[in-house]
Amino acid sequence: MATKGLKYPVYALYADDGGVVSYSGGKVAGKSISVSAKYQRANVKLYADDGLADADQTVIGGTLTLNIFGLQLLTRAEMLGHTASAEGVGFVGATTDEAPYFGFGFYGAMSGGRWRAFWYHKIQFAEPDDELETKGERTAFKTPTLSGEIALDINGEWGEIREFDSEAGAVAWLNANTGIMAQCKTPVASVSSGTYATEQTVTLTAGAGEEIYYTTNGTTPSKTNGTKYVSAVSIAATSALRAISTAAGKTDSAVANYEYIITG
Repeated sequence: MATKGLKYPVYALYADDGGVVSYSGGKVAGKSISVSAKYQRANVKLYADDGLADADQTVIGGTLTLNIFGLQLLTRAEMLGHTASAEGVGFVGATTDEAPYFGFGFYGAMSGGRWRAFWYHKIQFAEPDDELETKGERTAFKTPTLSGEIALDINGEWGEIREFDSEAGAVAWLNANTGIMAQCKTPVASVSSGTYATEQTVTLTAGAGEEIYYTTNGTTPSKTNGTKYVSAVSIAATSALRAISTAAGKTDSAVANYEYIITG
């Protein structure tokens, strides 16, 4: 089947202890633009009676090349073993820096409504080239290209490729590999932002089993700031409604933002 998409580049720090591979600190690297995996094969051949009798074409390594949109400097620093700057907005690179090993994965859509996910067990990335170009008559977009060496883990394994019936299944598998927790759904209000002549009654909804916390003064809501949602919210005066959803075993949702102007 043909692939026709690419999403969700994720990574986690590799470790092995007593022959057991583990990953920690899973994160999303950015947004995938392209990826290319070139495998190095053993390419060992045995000849007998003047002919090819046997061959070993097992994968012994390779190179993974990634083009990523939104690769943050601190993400790049982590992946390449650099020290974050004192201001926490960049990094300091030194000749003594050594890039650690990571597990790395992504997924893409396939024809036929299925999804294919990739997980490489042990990769060490190299410093990307930085390219900028002055703006002319047309904008020239430049995004960093990361190249990493695919290695065998302590068990002699280089990676896994799996197919799923749903996109959610592919995401869940990669999240399980990296330790990334699923994120709660951003709350949705029944009334859109806007100007209204009368008081509005706003219903908030999120994912199954998720709790919603909200504020109406424009501050960021949390379990310790704001009100737990139990029934519809009455908006009688001009307000900035903010809401998040939370749940055990998930990260908090993004903040939902609604602005209401009441003229009556």
